[in-house]
Amino acid sequence: MLRRDVPVVLFLGGNDLLRDTPVRSVRLAFRSLLRLFRKKLPGVVLILIKLPAFPRCSGRPRQLESIDQFNTFLSTLKDMRTSVVHLSQELKSTAFFHLYYGRSKRPDGVHLNDEGYRTLVRMLTQELIKRHEAGQDS
Repeated sequence: MLRRDVPVVLFLGGNDLLRDTPVRSVRLAFRSLLRLFRKKLPGVVLILIKLPAFPRCSGRPRQLESIDQFNTFLSTLKDMRTSVVHLSQELKSTAFFHLYYGRSKRPDGVHLNDEGYRTLVRMLTQELIKRHEAGQDS
């Protein structure tokens, strides 16, 4: 069982949007997941990660628009128990993503590489410090 002060990080929706799942469907599924967390773990702090413009979206304006719409939706969920981290503001280069899956030559352009994860960890740490200083972590 998670303690109240343990944050849960949700970095979801990217693959659905990249597969052209309608934004409305992704939002509904996300809301259902949030309701489940709030019901089962009412005191937990949720940290939602805004999706970056994945390199795989290059030249695909519809996917970029879907990600933008989903990120706007995530912003509306911020409250005393829910933070939103704007990873999308930091990852504006392909340098933060794997270009290929593992050792294969199959293109990736979605998953974070080591530098991308370091950036995510830094941003999460900053958000947790900010919440702690504001007294929002308990």
